[in-house]
Amino acid sequence: MPCSVFDFHSSVALAGTPPTPMALPEGIESDRRLEEVRQSVKSLQDISDKLGDKLQVPRAKNYLQQLVDCISPNRNPAGYRLCQEELSRVGGPGILLHAAGQTDNDLLRSLVLETFAHMTFDNAGLAASVLGEHGDGLLRALRHANHSPLSFPEQEAQGASAEDVPNFLDELDESQKNEAVGRLLRLENEETWNELLHRFACTRGVARQVTFRSLTGEAVELTLPPTHTLFHAKQALLDNVATKMPALEVGYRRDARFFAGSELLLEKMPVPMLPDEVSVVFDQVKKQFHDFSESGAEDLFGVFGVGGLFGSDDDDD
Repeated sequence: MPCSVFDFHSSVALAGTPPTPMALPEGIESDRRLEEVRQSVKSLQDISDKLGDKLQVPRAKNYLQQLVDCISPNRNPAGYRLCQEELSRVGGPGILLHAAGQTDNDLLRSLVLETFAHMTFDNAGLAASVLGEHGDGLLRALRHANHSPLSFPEQEAQGASAEDVPNFLDELDESQKNEAVGRLLRLENEETWNELLHRFACTRGVARQVTFRSLTGEAVELTLPPTHTLFHAKQALLDNVATKMPALEVGYRRDARFFAGSELLLEKMPVPMLPDEVSVVFDQVKKQFHDFSESGAEDLFGVFGVGGLFGSDDDDD
């Protein structure tokens, strides 16, 4: 079934049907970037013993990014395979590992490993050769990367400990954790990030049913379009339960708060980001002078599928 195209939070456009798989280009049609590979390797080698100097780190990152551009099928489809072989021929693997061992910069080490991944992508012969000659060095680099948060001299000088990482994570809410993982994944593997984004569009980019369950265990199921937010869903839910709940005190209106586990969900959250079941707590709040009238809310939001007219619960008074 084709995926819907929609825009959420006015910043991320999710495409429709996933792209039809295409054959990987051979990457041997053009040798115009071979000299760029040679120059980048030489430049990296020239500064690899100086990477303790933080001023040299941005230069090293630039050389590594140039290499990735040359050996990536996405960025150099006509010549990536030739560039992979050239990087190996000029001693690239050894120079890359030497550079990784000379720095405590986490991003620089990650770029080195990313360069290895691109160099051996869909090239079994080269991968076997690199692993045979540099396997031990790669394992050391991977272990160093996995433990890098605790090995930086700067952090040790500041008294960093194993508790610092979980303490930092405790300060993040679920949305921030999700965004952090998403950003890191995109930096490390944009192809996988795009695949997951398309899968998200296919499963969440269509109208779907979300269950809203109160503290008493009662549940209301609403079918929500992907272009709406939790605010729109709240209006529909309040309208749905208006005649089923006790009458409100004069001068009060009904409101609701929404949770996924212990996380308070913000009303601006797009419907595609909502879990399949949401906990809801109903409140009575004193009406303010600027509250929307029922007719005003109807004019703003119109009719909502199963929930009826959007609006306040004023007629419960």
